[in-house]
Amino acid sequence: MNSYNEFFGMYNRPSLNLFNDHCNYTLNEVNLKNSWIQGKVNGIQKEGKRWSVMTIKSSGMDEETKGKRG
Repeated sequence: MNSYNEFFGMYNRPSLNLFNDHCNYTLNEVNLKNSWIQGKVNGIQKEGKRWSVMTIKSSGMDEETKGKRG
């Protein structure tokens, strides 16, 4: 990660480069790409504090993905 001293405005918002570096670091840290599923949603249901999302992948097969957050 690069070091930047680029903050702008009254609220000291970070520069675009600093923000992008932070996002890239965070996404790599939690390994988000391994959780990425692409498909068409054909159902959603709340189960307690979790959500269950049913999708149709491009192959036409059904798949169920359970969320980890409520």
